[in-house]
Amino acid sequence: MNTKAVEPYDYIIAGGGLAGRSLAYQLCRQPALKDKRILLLEKETKNSNDRTWSFWEKEDGPFQAILTAQWRHTWVHHGSTSLKLKLAPYTYKTIRSADFYAYTQEAIEKQVSIRKEEIAHIHPDGGVETRDGHYQGKYVFSSIYRKPEVHQNLWLWQHFLGYVIRTPHAAFDPECLTFMDFRVPQLEGACFMYILPFAKDHALVEYTAFSPTIWDKELYQGPLEAYIHEHFGADYLIEEEEMGAIPMTNYPFPVNEGKVWYIGTAGGASKPSTGYTFSRVQNHMKQIATALAAGNPPPSSPAYASARFNGYDSAMLSMLKEGKYSGSKFFFDLFLHNPAHQVLAFLDQSTSFAEELKIMSTTPIFTMAKHSFKQFKTFRK
Repeated sequence: MNTKAVEPYDYIIAGGGLAGRSLAYQLCRQPALKDKRILLLEKETKNSNDRTWSFWEKEDGPFQAILTAQWRHTWVHHGSTSLKLKLAPYTYKTIRSADFYAYTQEAIEKQVSIRKEEIAHIHPDGGVETRDGHYQGKYVFSSIYRKPEVHQNLWLWQHFLGYVIRTPHAAFDPECLTFMDFRVPQLEGACFMYILPFAKDHALVEYTAFSPTIWDKELYQGPLEAYIHEHFGADYLIEEEEMGAIPMTNYPFPVNEGKVWYIGTAGGASKPSTGYTFSRVQNHMKQIATALAAGNPPPSSPAYASARFNGYDSAMLSMLKEGKYSGSKFFFDLFLHNPAHQVLAFLDQSTSFAEELKIMSTTPIFTMAKHSFKQFKTFRK
């Protein structure tokens, strides 16, 4: 047990990644919270580019000044069919994590105490122990991921390896990203290439898979490098490498335990059917900050919680896992038969039930209906 004196704080944020820093940023934007004592504990200093985050929105958001790039058109490829789609009224946006860390650091450092300490234990009563200190919070917000034991829940991974490359010639169209290119080896589950062109000679090219297992690095490298050679040439420089895995699951992550509230992927913020996390985190962190500023406890239901969409997500996960319908064909059909903005609205959980029925009618409706009915029984509330 740590014998050092207990330091009291109003809010302790455990973990300094996307969710933790987003919450600190939102707390500091609330005038009613300007006198609150806030502690951010992170295991390592966040100042390098360890990932990119992508999302879509209709208007300029709070991080508009640090966007790496943005696009209003996308390609989707499957077999011999290629679709170039307009995203309006949405704009697809990407932020480099290094820029996000620097921006939020400047915004929070005057009000938030930031300490580089590894957390040993978090108590439900709001106590947080590290090797260097013992802290007590009225509320603790933890983004520290704990893989749950999965029993009857669906579980897949979105896992990927990407290269940020520079070419000696104009190889990319910086006006149009590639959301999904399924013209790659389908090794397991649904596999596709994802391309974010930052300039005519500069892009992130990423090989992504939705499958039950995470692969060894070599399994990504072959298809990724073959794709780059075929489409952009063999002469390129790898500036950065990005590798990771995001859980895709209908597991009901806990909202809180006592005074400890879970945020980010640890709280279920990664969308089960796609893995997109950034916008859901921002909405949830703003929701928490607004509640605290009004003198209320953190909300018991995150902004992204929806029994209806839980059912849809679970249906898609079930179809992908069982493999009775091609995952690549399923996602391609969404874009082939629906306006891109409607697909993005659906994935963003901002469609009406009537619109959702119309979208589902463009997929294998009977299979989708069967899975949806089964999952709705699980998630009805």
